[in-house]
Amino acid sequence: TSFRSVQACMLMFFQTLLAGDSWGRCAIPVIKAHPWTALIFATALVAIKLGFTNLILAVIVERAHQHSEQDAAERLNENKKLRDKARARILHAIQSIDKDNGGSITLHELEVGMKSNKELLDTMALVDMDETD
Repeated sequence: TSFRSVQACMLMFFQTLLAGDSWGRCAIPVIKAHPWTALIFATALVAIKLGFTNLILAVIVERAHQHSEQDAAERLNENKKLRDKARARILHAIQSIDKDNGGSITLHELEVGMKSNKELLDTMALVDMDETD
């Protein structure tokens, strides 16, 4: 009854391959009557199962990629905040050793500041600088 028309045959083929229903009622009798049809059923089944697996994998990979991009953006933002804080600390430390408040420091003021100002020493250490630099 499933093979009385092309439409009924396609419905049975769909039901068998996609839904996994009626293998015993559809594919096995056809394969017994015409063994070469096993190749058609096997090829269609493998293609559909691989297609669904590929679709699921594509969704997983896309989500992982989105999260990776979000993490990278958050790391860039965090690094920018750290740089801004370090710049502010360096500026504050240098302003604190500017004895004449002229807006610039001399080499002597910097050398004295590096020896006496712990904040400046700590800040310079953050950027891998010491008295010799």
